[in-house]
Amino acid sequence: MTDRFSFGMTIKHVAEDMAGHHMSAFLLDMGTFYWTGYRSLRFCASLSNFGQQVSPEGTYEKRILDQNSGSEITEITNFEKFSPPTQFRVGAAIDPLDSNGQKLAFSVQLNHPVDNAEYIVTGLEYSYMEILFARAGHKFNKYEEDITFGIGFVIPVGPLMIRADYGYANFNHLTDPQRFSIGVTLK
Repeated sequence: MTDRFSFGMTIKHVAEDMAGHHMSAFLLDMGTFYWTGYRSLRFCASLSNFGQQVSPEGTYEKRILDQNSGSEITEITNFEKFSPPTQFRVGAAIDPLDSNGQKLAFSVQLNHPVDNAEYIVTGLEYSYMEILFARAGHKFNKYEEDITFGIGFVIPVGPLMIRADYGYANFNHLTDPQRFSIGVTLK
C-alpha cells in the first residue's frame, strides 16, 4: 500500500471480581494513522473497548420500600447486561511552525463515547530545541476538566534522557488535579 498509512489492533481480556461477583469479556481496540504528505498534516481514528455486552455472574438483593405499607420488600434480581465503555475517536494534527529548533503542534479530536455526550478536544504544544515544552488544551462540551495546561523538560545526561512534566486540569467538583511525572529513556 503506502508507508503513510498505519493500522493496529489489540484484543484484550478484561475481568472484574468484586464482592463475590465476577465478570469478564474480550474487548477490541483498533486504530489507524494517515500521514497526508501535505506539510505535517496527519489524521487518525480509533475505536476502543469494542465488544459484547457484559453482566456480573449471579444475583443481588434489590430492596424496595412499599409505598402503601411502609415495609421493605426484598427481591432477588439478576444483574442486567451493559455495554463496555466503547469510544470512537477521530482527529487531525498539523505543525504550523517547525523551524530553527522551534515547533508548534496543533491538534483537534472528536470523541464519541457510546454512553455519554460527544465532545471535542483541542490542544497546542510548543517545543524549543526538543528540551522545553509548553502545552495547553481545551475540551468543548465538557463541564469538568475542560481547560488544561502543562510544561515539560527533557535533559540529556550521558546516555540517558531525563524527562520531567507537570500538568494542571481544572475541575468544578473536585480539587483541581496537578500531575507530575519523571521518566528516563536511553538515547
